[in-house]
Amino acid sequence: MQPVTITCTIDAKEPTPYTIAIRDKWKNNVPGASSRGIAGLDDECGLTVADLEPGQRYEFGVWTDDRDQYIDRMTFTFTVEYYDGIPDNMNNKSLWLGPTLGNSQLRPMIFLNFFGLTFFLFIFPASYYAERVALARNEKEEKFPDFLRDLAEYWKGGLSMTVAVQTLATSEYGALNNEVRKMSSQLSWGVKFGDVIHLFAERVGTPLVKRAISLISEADRAGGKISDILITAANDSREIKFLEGERQRAIGSYIAVIWTSYGVFLGVIVVLAKVFIPAIADSNSGGGEGGDSGGQNIGNMQIRAIDPLFFLTIFYYGVTMQAMGNGAMAGLMATGRITSGFKHSGMMIVLAILVFNFIAFSPDLIGVQVLDGLNQSSEPYAPTRLSTV
Repeated sequence: MQPVTITCTIDAKEPTPYTIAIRDKWKNNVPGASSRGIAGLDDECGLTVADLEPGQRYEFGVWTDDRDQYIDRMTFTFTVEYYDGIPDNMNNKSLWLGPTLGNSQLRPMIFLNFFGLTFFLFIFPASYYAERVALARNEKEEKFPDFLRDLAEYWKGGLSMTVAVQTLATSEYGALNNEVRKMSSQLSWGVKFGDVIHLFAERVGTPLVKRAISLISEADRAGGKISDILITAANDSREIKFLEGERQRAIGSYIAVIWTSYGVFLGVIVVLAKVFIPAIADSNSGGGEGGDSGGQNIGNMQIRAIDPLFFLTIFYYGVTMQAMGNGAMAGLMATGRITSGFKHSGMMIVLAILVFNFIAFSPDLIGVQVLDGLNQSSEPYAPTRLSTV
C-alpha cells in the first residue's frame, strides 16, 4: 500500500471551475485520483488516493473547465506514505538507537552499547586494580627469598637478627626496600624481632610470606639454628615462585586458545548478522499489506517474518556473555581466581563493541532506512488537455 494525500489552495479573480488530478506517464487518469472545485469560492482543495502503485512516473496538475479562465495562484503539498524496506514486525520506536556520528552511519549511543559498557565498567576497573595490587605483591614475593638468604648469611657471620636487618636495609631488594627499611626502623625503636617480622608479614599479606615468617618466628622463639630455617624458608619460597612462573608460561598457550575461539565465535556471529539474517528478512518481507507477507514456505516448513534487530540483539547479548565466560575461565586457569580473568572479559567486550558498531550495526539491520524521498523528474513537462474524468 502506498497512500497519497494532496492538500492545496487555489486562488482566482473570479469563480473558476477546475479539476485536480493525477495522471500516469501515458497521460491517462489514475482511477479515483481526481477532484473538482471552484476557485474563488472554495479555495481549499484536496485529494486522497488509497493506493498509488509505487515505481511509476506520475503527473499532478490542475485544469480549468474553460480555456478562457485562469487561476492566479496554487500551492499544494504532496504526501506519500511509502514502504521504507523495514518489515511491519520491526517496531523499533521503543528502542533507543541514538543519533548518527557526523555524516557516518555509526550510532555510538545505540542502546546495545550501554549493555556492553555496563558490564565493562562493572568488571574491568576492579579487575585491573586487583591485578595491579597482585602484581605489586608478586614483586615483593620475588625478592623475599633473596632477603631471607642474605639474612641467613649475616646470621652465620655472627651478627644478631637486629643488626643483620639494619645492615640489609641499605641493600637493594626492589619492591621490598620500603618493607626492609620499616623493619630496620622498628628494631631501632626497640621493638622485638619477633614482633617486627609479624608486622612485616601482615603488611605484605600473602600466604607465602606469612607461612615463611611463621616458621622463622617459631625457630627464633625455640632458639634453634635459625640460619638453616632461613635457608629452608628461602628455598621453599623460591621454589613456589618458580612453579607459579611455570604455570603462567604453560597457561599462556591456553589463554591464546581462548582468545582465538572467541574471535572465531565473534566472526561467525557477525557473518550471520550481516549475511544470513538479512537474506531471510528480505526473502519474507516483500508483498502483502504494509510490505510484510508474514513469512515464506519452504516445502512443509514456514519461515515466519523476522526482525533483524531482534536477532542482532540476541547475538550481541550472546557475544557479551561469551566474553564474560571466556575471561573468567582464563583467570581461573592462570591464577586460580575467576576475578583475575575479568580483565580479559573487559577487553573482549570492547572488541565486540567495536566490531558490532563498525560492521553489524548498519541501518538495514537496526531498522533505520535511508530514504531518498520522491524522485522529481527533470524532463520538460508538456501540458495537455485533461481527458474525461
